[in-house]
Amino acid sequence: KQWYQRRVRGKRFLAEKEWEKLETYSWYRKPGSIPMRIFGLLISFAMKVNDVHDYLTKEANVPPFVSVIGLIAIPLFVSLLIFLACISTAHTLWGKPKAPHTI
Repeated sequence: KQWYQRRVRGKRFLAEKEWEKLETYSWYRKPGSIPMRIFGLLISFAMKVNDVHDYLTKEANVPPFVSVIGLIAIPLFVSLLIFLACISTAHTLWGKPKAPHTI
C-alpha cells in the first residue's frame, strides 16, 4: 500500500468530506466524531494555557517557575472546591452514608 502525506489548509477539506476519499477511517477517527472533538478541545485548552503562560512571563514579568506553579495549583484548587461542593450537595440531598456494621 502506498502512503501519501497531504497537508490540509482551511475547513473546506473537512466540510466537503474530501478526507473520506483518501482513506477509510474508523468511527472514532473521523473528524466529526466525539473523541476527535474532545481531543480538539483538549488541544485548544493547552494552547490557551500556553498563551496565559506567555503573557505572564513576557508581559507581566512573572518568573517562569511561578507561572508554571500557578497554572498547576489554581486548576487543582478549583477542582478540589468543585469536588467538595459536589460532596456537600450529595450529603444535603441524600444524607451522609451510614457506617457499616462491625462485629
